[in-house]
Amino acid sequence: MSDDDPWHLGHCKEEYTPNRRGFDHFYGFYTAKEDHFRHTLDLAVIVIAQTISTTDLAVTVMAQTSITTDLAVIVMAVISMAVTLVMAYLFSNKVIKYVKNHDKRTPMFMYFALQSVHGPLEAPQKYLDMYSHINDTGRRIKLAMVTAMDDAVAAVVEAFKEYGFWEDTLLIFMSDNGGPANGDNAGSNWPLRGSKHTLWEGGTRVVTLVHGKMLEKTGYENDQLIHIVDWYPTLVNLVGGETDPDMDGLDVWNTISKGDPSPRTDLFTISTTWKQFPLGPSDDPTERIDLSAEMPEKVDKMMARLRELEEEAVPAIDLPSMNESSPKYFNNVYSPGWC
Repeated sequence: MSDDDPWHLGHCKEEYTPNRRGFDHFYGFYTAKEDHFRHTLDLAVIVIAQTISTTDLAVTVMAQTSITTDLAVIVMAVISMAVTLVMAYLFSNKVIKYVKNHDKRTPMFMYFALQSVHGPLEAPQKYLDMYSHINDTGRRIKLAMVTAMDDAVAAVVEAFKEYGFWEDTLLIFMSDNGGPANGDNAGSNWPLRGSKHTLWEGGTRVVTLVHGKMLEKTGYENDQLIHIVDWYPTLVNLVGGETDPDMDGLDVWNTISKGDPSPRTDLFTISTTWKQFPLGPSDDPTERIDLSAEMPEKVDKMMARLRELEEEAVPAIDLPSMNESSPKYFNNVYSPGWC
């Protein structure tokens, strides 16, 4: 398995890092984001990882980031030309190199999570020029970022085709949450209400594309309810593995491949809000209609289900900030070894 992306799933111990969580290869950074050009986080120190070649220049690849809240920035290397290479290219080039050298006789799981549409709002000039007609600066940059991501994904797809993997590949393209439409983030989820960090449809409902020769039904739009936790049992079962029947995720392969009704009927969020959908998004996309007075039986059923799920829920562990995690103790790099 290979993981090329922001990790952001914990790194206080080596045991929590990608190579200890099932991945054979990892190329990325542990935090949620970094500057798309400088590959730093705030006043971060650049860590030089390795050098790769692109079609027109050799560049120094910066793999990890750090933050220095109380230190001056330490210049660790002289970077020339590297600032011209946006992060999406770094990841896609690494993926292409991995695919090229992968043994075709060995199955491969590739987790390719681009930061391309995540803040900060930055994009190469050639993509900004494509949207010069957009007056709003933030929106212009956001659209340029999306197009840069499209090109990176296209390059990876072409590599899978060129090196003979495409015919046996299941491609899943999805987002982890709705666009951040608040502040200066320039996202939009219209006509859905809300944005990232909210429980409205605009924050929790995302588009997903699935492509592969193993799909029985193709070329259609599926509006069935699927939660992100359903991917794990779905993919494991698809390749002949076994999963814990008591886990939260459900196998939704027949829903995706055949268009069957989804086995999932509800969503339970960490804020103990439970949602069912008596109205489809097309009926009330802005979620303004309160049906509780009209459907008291449904409300009673939902509350009973909520109490049932709350009894099974594991309390969240909300630890205080730990000064021991400061990168200043790890050569100014976000690193494991502090818990």
